[in-house]
Amino acid sequence: MFVKCKIEVQTSTDNKKRTFLSFPAVALRPGNFIWTVIDDRLKRVDVKVVDYAEQLVDKVIKKIVVVSVEPDSVQSGDIIVTSPIPQPDDGVEIILESKAKELAIAKEAERKKKEAEEAEKKSGFWAFFSRKDK
Repeated sequence: MFVKCKIEVQTSTDNKKRTFLSFPAVALRPGNFIWTVIDDRLKRVDVKVVDYAEQLVDKVIKKIVVVSVEPDSVQSGDIIVTSPIPQPDDGVEIILESKAKELAIAKEAERKKKEAEEAEKKSGFWAFFSRKDK
C-alpha cells in the first residue's frame, strides 16, 4: 500500500536559498565552519549543522555531517579540508598532497637532469684536456 502526500516544510526563517552538503564530520571545525581550497588558497566557510549521520564505507562506519551553506559559498565537488592545518587563516596558500607529489617528482627530475649535465661537462672537460695534451 502506498500513500501520496505533500508536506510543506519551512527550511529557514529568513527566506534565503540554502545549499545542503554532506561530508566527513572531521572536516567540521569548532565554531561551525569548514576550510575549503579555492585556487590553491584556504577559504573559511561558515556552515549551519542540520544533522549528523553514520555511513558504512568499506565495512567501516564513518560519521558524516549534513550542513546548510550560503549559495555559491561551496559547490558540490569543491575540496573540503579534513586534515588538521597548523595555524590556518583565510587566504593562506595550500599545496595539496597530490600537487606536492607532482612537485616532488618534477624537482627530482630537475635534480637528475642537472647532475647529468654536470657529469657531461666534467667528462667533456677531461676529454678536451687530455686531447690538448697529446
